[in-house]
Amino acid sequence: MRIAVLIALLAGCRVASVQPARCSPVLGPRVLPQRYAVRPMATTPLGIAVDHAGVTVVSLSEIDRRARAVADCLGLHPDLTCLVVKVAADTVPSCAGPWRLLPIAGAPGSCVAKGQQPSAACPCLYRAGVQPDGAIVTEPALSNLGTPLVTVMTGVDDPWRSGPRNEQCALAGSGVTP
Repeated sequence: MRIAVLIALLAGCRVASVQPARCSPVLGPRVLPQRYAVRPMATTPLGIAVDHAGVTVVSLSEIDRRARAVADCLGLHPDLTCLVVKVAADTVPSCAGPWRLLPIAGAPGSCVAKGQQPSAACPCLYRAGVQPDGAIVTEPALSNLGTPLVTVMTGVDDPWRSGPRNEQCALAGSGVTP
């Protein structure tokens, strides 16, 4: 396999990989732990690789729409084919609203900043994020997809604490009109 990849690279061919490529090499301390194996099984019309194992309904065009909204908002023209999205099937209900959450503990300060009070009964959990391998992980409703899209496209670790433009772009990619 390695020889075939090397030959393809030397010949100038693109090689599809199970390992996601990072669109931005800068990922800070708020990166998610490596929890999910990512095996893309679909590709959006714009070329974003998607792994939605265990999730029956995923709108590939909605993933494209949100990625394009973030890129347009940021004034960027990234190669979206470097994006890999894992739609997690193992989400849990939020006790602080109507959302589904990833079963990954978040920083309590982030929840407090949103007006929530994390506790043992209602822990602070991620809605979406970026794994060390560069894959974006989100819940099936894609409700917070904009935040990791801004992170991957810009290298900004926390779009919500990096200025109004990144906040607006994260909202645009989350389906909210800023």
